[in-house]
Amino acid sequence: MHKARKWFLGTLMAFAMVGGTLPAALAQESGKVADYRLGSLDRVAVKVVAWDSTSLTFTEMVALSGEYTISQDGTLMLPVLGVVDADGLTPAELADAISFDLQRMIGIEEPPSTTVSVAQYRPVYVLGDVQRPGEYAYRPGLRVGQAIAIASGFFRSREDDGTGAGREAIRAGGTLRELRLDLARRKVQEARLLAESESRDDFNAPEGVIHPDGDAAMADLVAREKQLFAARQEALEREHESLLESMRLLETEIGALEGKRGGLNQQVAMMRESVGNMETLLERGLARSPNLIAMQRALIDLEARQLDAETQVFRARQEIAETERRIADLRDRRATNVLDEVQQVQAEIARLEVRIATTQQIVLETGAEAVLQTSEEPLTLVPQYSISREVDGELTRIPADQDTLLMPLDLLQVDWVQPEALAASGSETATQ
Repeated sequence: MHKARKWFLGTLMAFAMVGGTLPAALAQESGKVADYRLGSLDRVAVKVVAWDSTSLTFTEMVALSGEYTISQDGTLMLPVLGVVDADGLTPAELADAISFDLQRMIGIEEPPSTTVSVAQYRPVYVLGDVQRPGEYAYRPGLRVGQAIAIASGFFRSREDDGTGAGREAIRAGGTLRELRLDLARRKVQEARLLAESESRDDFNAPEGVIHPDGDAAMADLVAREKQLFAARQEALEREHESLLESMRLLETEIGALEGKRGGLNQQVAMMRESVGNMETLLERGLARSPNLIAMQRALIDLEARQLDAETQVFRARQEIAETERRIADLRDRRATNVLDEVQQVQAEIARLEVRIATTQQIVLETGAEAVLQTSEEPLTLVPQYSISREVDGELTRIPADQDTLLMPLDLLQVDWVQPEALAASGSETATQ
């Protein structure tokens, strides 16, 4: 019976916590949000709920629930608990620590359920040849290429810097390549979102979309979007199944309560009949009033238990109705969010197509296309990325590419260099 109660509580707890963010995201190194390690300046949202055996419901501990910023020394200052170490823990590990600390402090049999999510991550910094260098909000799974996009892309000067038409041709060609790369990404993203909106099981690469780096790069791009597609579908199904499991559990509880209520109804009917008979005997002088009083008290107790059973059945039915509403809201919310994403992506696609057409016209008007085609020794530049990251208390410089995952407080440096300089830098790094 004790194990069944723990399973019941655990399942209802999962139901109580449904509705949080679908997490979404990736960690610093593994690509999973569950592996994200907290640190100073992260702001976390804490929610604590505990089982109330009197009302048979979960009650939120409002005094503890809220948003808190991790201090410079890696700790959280929480009401009731005081200082809690958070540095280096995942959100799930911090939630467990809070639950067990509360259990020990309050002295309850079962630890309360705690959820911890990151409300605001530590920043990253983007410097160098980007349009808008500066500080930007980090998010799990942020890669170098995405950080550059957030910083409005590579820096492009409108003035001739002395290198002549060759440099203009390179810039124009680089701009077109970046725009076409962004367009390919957005087109594949649109295909994935449309598949989600139509509840399809899979999607294919959109027709007529060409990746600037070739078919292999296009296949890799589609594969990544398919992984995201599968992950989002799995998360939705898990959330839906959790709600269904809660409903099944409540229906089982109602069945047991209905049986209990039926037995009480029979007992109440029999006791009422007995009280009536006793009252008749008392009127005839064949019974004593103390016996009648005892039977009336027993009847009142049975009626109270009958009312309590009816109340519990009513409450369980209300919870089933609320769960059904949550299931409908889950689907509606997902459909609305996907529709919003589709509209945003399609607007971005339209913007990119206009920019591509405009850039192509500029190339033709400035003669840069001729330089690109006829120059015997065209000037070429390639982007070089490096990350400055604190490792074991020391600042370390790490070479990177567009797919390198960033971590909070990373400083990303972007520079345009000649291929020879990039190769030399790579050789020097390998030697070190």
